[in-house]
Parts: sequence; structure tokens; C-alpha cells
Amino acid sequence: MGEKKLAEAYILGIPFGLFGAHHFYLGRKGFGILYACTLGLFGLGYIFDLIRMRWLVKHANRHGTDMKMVSDGYLIGALGGLFGAHHFYLGNKKLGIFYACTLGVFTMGWIADLIRMKHLVKNHNAHTEEKSLGTAYILALPPLGIFGAYHYYLGNIKLGLIYTFTFGIFGIGWIIDLFRMSKLVRKAGLDKKSIGTAYIMAMPPFGLFGAHHYYLGNYFLGIVYTCTLGIFTIGWITDLFRMKNLVKASNDPTSDYGTTKVTAYILCVSPLGLFGAHHFYLERYLNGGFYVATVGLFGFGWFFDMLRLPVLYERYADEDKHKYPDEAYLYWFPFGIFGLHHFYLENKKWGILYACTLGCLGIGWLIDGIRLRMLLREYNKYVEDPDMNDFRICRPSCRSCSVYRCKRCCYRLCSCGCFENFSLSRSTTETENETNGEVRTTPCDDFEMIKEMYPDENHEGYNEKPANERDTYQGEGQAYTVQESYDTYPTGQTSSDQTTTPAYDNGAYPGDPGYEEQYLAEGEAGNEDFPYPPPNESENVGYHQEQYQEHTNYSYDDNNGIEDTNNCQYEDNSPSDEIRHHEDVNVTVQNEQEQYELENQQNYQQYNVQTDSQYQEDVHM
Repeated sequence: MGEKKLAEAYILGIPFGLFGAHHFYLGRKGFGILYACTLGLFGLGYIFDLIRMRWLVKHANRHGTDMKMVSDGYLIGALGGLFGAHHFYLGNKKLGIFYACTLGVFTMGWIADLIRMKHLVKNHNAHTEEKSLGTAYILALPPLGIFGAYHYYLGNIKLGLIYTFTFGIFGIGWIIDLFRMSKLVRKAGLDKKSIGTAYIMAMPPFGLFGAHHYYLGNYFLGIVYTCTLGIFTIGWITDLFRMKNLVKASNDPTSDYGTTKVTAYILCVSPLGLFGAHHFYLERYLNGGFYVATVGLFGFGWFFDMLRLPVLYERYADEDKHKYPDEAYLYWFPFGIFGLHHFYLENKKWGILYACTLGCLGIGWLIDGIRLRMLLREYNKYVEDPDMNDFRICRPSCRSCSVYRCKRCCYRLCSCGCFENFSLSRSTTETENETNGEVRTTPCDDFEMIKEMYPDENHEGYNEKPANERDTYQGEGQAYTVQESYDTYPTGQTSSDQTTTPAYDNGAYPGDPGYEEQYLAEGEAGNEDFPYPPPNESENVGYHQEQYQEHTNYSYDDNNGIEDTNNCQYEDNSPSDEIRHHEDVNVTVQNEQEQYELENQQNYQQYNVQTDSQYQEDVHM
């Protein structure tokens, strides 16, 4: 669009201005249609445009049609301001409808708008959403102000409804608002509570019914005040002195500015304290329920709470979930005979048992009085360690483990590095030798413990990585590969066939007590998986004598040391046959024992891998 010319605007405006031709030329289509329908606003707009044509052209060249002109506002406001035409023009549709229904708020608003038209246009062009102080005062004029019209305009819908049904809180709130209107306008849209409004709501009789607490968002206290006439007027009087802190706490949820503590005191010292109102307010619902059922523990607990209320507040502020002796003993005497202290410690089963048996005929109640601190320590231990909270009756089978888990609940990695599963019904010693797969205890795969148990072993390269991560195990001349799949077992063997006997066991070496008996028993049973027969000393002696006769084909001469290949016998000064024989036997037996221990160690590693795979399968199942 090119630059508009003043001469061209006059050429179109003089003959055809009544139909808005100059407005169409300047890009002001809305005004053009309006002029066409009203014959140049009944001729008045046509005459006014001939006077201000220079400013119309200049405005069109600078701003186009986005910016509103003050002269347009005056023109429309003067002719149709009683029906809110200038507000429709400036985009304030709600105010336009309100003016249309009230004849420009009974002409007072229309007159005020003609005076402040420049300010209205300026706010529109700046695209500010701030509320206007002038508009608020116009809407506050009687009689609409008494019904809270300005509160609706400022976005305080709840206050507007209250003013509508109470005639501006019996006129008192309306009068006060006339003096503090600027503050109301500044806080409009900020969602901040005003101390002035809080005081207005706290005025009698509405303050006695907790209106100020409803306004501040304290609905629990509002209901309590409604049912108790401001907690028997004590709470209402206190609120008049602490209103500033109540408002601050409402505007700043991160801090209560001491209001919670004061409110807890008010509820405690009032008759509602007998029914545990302060406990409910501090979110101690179980304690509140006890007070309701026992009328403040027959008044004794209520009186005791008055003395220790600061302590209760500190526990609430710190979100402390521990149990303390003062409360535990309060519930133990005299209501422990009904199991209240067990309910307090969340031992519901014991609580029900005590309730049905009157504290196990009073005997359990007396014993609990002695061991109550022990019960508290046990409960607080599980509060400090949430992982143990759901498994309070489980006991570990590995004494070095610090994490207790129930077998029927889950598996956990113990602090000693082993996977343990536990049985609630039987001890570990009874379940270690179970081979049916239902209960299984894995030996502790701890490298340091193995080194301590077998100090003579060669541990080089052993357990460099966890069993489920390492690919191969390299021993002395031996290589062992871990199965890649945890769901597979050796041929002919299933998960239920896995035994729990550790590879390193007492009596597992040749010559140890019970070794030959175990070998013979398994040999008779046809066990082909037992690959290490016990050495027989007599057989070994004969075997080595035969080897000795085959390979010893030389002798030494006392004089010249020449080898005698004919008789294959030693001279007198050579070592005796018996000494050589025993030395050779000892070396051979030692070598066989070392080889046996190495193979035994490899079997132990294979057992760990199979046990880990069994564990993974159990977890997935």
C-alpha cells in the first residue's frame, strides 16, 4: 500500500464523505461501513472528518489501522458512549455490554470516560492488560458498587459474589474499598490476597463464621470456625491480631510465618482439643482418632498436649515419622490393655489380639510396659531404613548380610556380595541341603573368604569379574568358559537337579575322614559324575615301583661313576632303593593332590555359574 495523499482524501471525502469513501481510501474499512450505514454518523462525523483530515492521513501513513486514534474515541464515545460504543471500539467487550445494559453505568461512567478517553486509547495501543483505576471507581459507584461490580471487573469473582449477596458486606466493605481502590487495582490479576480484604471479611458477623479463612484458602479452619462460631470467639479475636501473618502465609506457601503453631494452640486450648482437633490440624490422624474415641484420653492426654504442643509442632514441621516414648507411654497407660500402643506402633495384629484378650489377660500389657523402649527402637529402625519396612519379620541366613529380604518377596544382593533367599518357616541349616528347588541357599561368592578358607590355593586370576559378567576363567593350564545363556543347564540336568553342597567341603580331600566312604557310596549308586576316585596307597606304591623299574636303567659307580646299563643296579654309595621309592611316591601324591584341588576349584566355579543362572530363572518366574 502506497503513501496516502491529503488531496486525494479530500477529493473523496468532500463529495462522498457521508458514505465513508475517504475512510475506505485510508484503509479504515470499519469506519467506512459505519459511515455508509449512518450517513456519516448522522452528518456529525462527516463534518468532524473534514476538520481532522490532515491527522487521519498522517495516522494512516504512520500506523495503518492497528493503532487507535484519540479523536476516534471521542467521536464514538460522544455519540454512542451511553451504550458502550467506545469500549467496543477499544476491544473492551465486557465493559461495552455492561455499559449497554446500564446506560453507561447510569451516565456517570460515560461522562468519566469522555474525560479519560486519552488514557483509555493509550492503554489499548500499548496492549497492556492492567486494570484501570478510573474504571474501577466508575463501577464502584452506587448502586452497582454495593453489589461488587468493581470486584467482578478486577477479577475477584468470589468477592464479587459475597458483595452481591451481602450488599457490599452491609455497606461497610464497599465504603472501605473506596479508600483502598488503588491497592485493589495494583493487585488485580496477581492472585495475591489483600490484608484489607481479609480484615473486611473478618468483621462480624462473617468473621465469626470464618469468612476470612475461606478468603485466604484455609477451608479446614473455615469449616471449624463456621461450626464453632470462630472457635467460641477465641480464635476470631486471635485472628484480628495475627491477620498480617495469615495473609503472608496465604501469599507465600513456602512458609507459614508461625500461623500453624498459633492455630494448633487455639485448637488445643479450646474444648475441641478434647476431640483431638489439634492432632487433625497437624496431620496426626491416628492420634486424633484416639482422642475422639477416648475424649482426649479422658482429659489427661489433652492436658499433657498443652504442655508439649511446641514439641508436637516441631515434629510436624520436620515431617518426623519416628515414634517417641512420651506418646507411646501415654497410649500404653491405661489404654494399652486394649492394644492402643501397638496400634500406635503400627502392629495391627498385636493390637487386635490385645483388644480381644484385654492385653493377653494383662500379662502382655505389663511386659510391654517394660519393653516399650525396645519396641520403639525396633520401629524407628525401620523408619530410618525404608527398604526393611515391609519385611520386618524376615531373618537373614547369611549373618554378614545387612539387607534383610524375605524369600517369598524378592531377592536382594547382600553386603557381602552373595545372593541370599530366606525362608520364614525353616532355618538355613534345615534348608541348605534341599535339592528340590523350592528352597536354595547359594554359597557366598566372596573372594577374600575363599582365600582365608584355602590359603594354600593358587588364587591368581581367580574371580577377576563377577560370575555373570566374565566370559572365561583361566586357571593353571586350564580354561573354563561360562555358558552364555542363563536358562540352559548341562545335558541331562535341570534346575531341580542342582545340589547345594559346596565344592570346598570338609572331608573332600584324599585321606580325609569319610572321603573313601563317600566315594564308595556314590560309586555303588552308579554315579558317573564323580570323576575323582580316592587314591589307594598300596596301588600307588605298586604303580610307582613299576614305573621305577621301567625308567631306571642306570647306576652309579663308587669309583668312576660310569653308567652300568647291564645290571641296572646301584652301587653301595648310591641312594638306596627304598629312599628313592618313598621320595618318588610322595612327589607323585602331592602332584595328584594339587591337580585334584585345581579341578575341585574349577567345579566350584561352574557351580557358581549354574547357581546364578538358577537365580535368574527364579527371578523371572
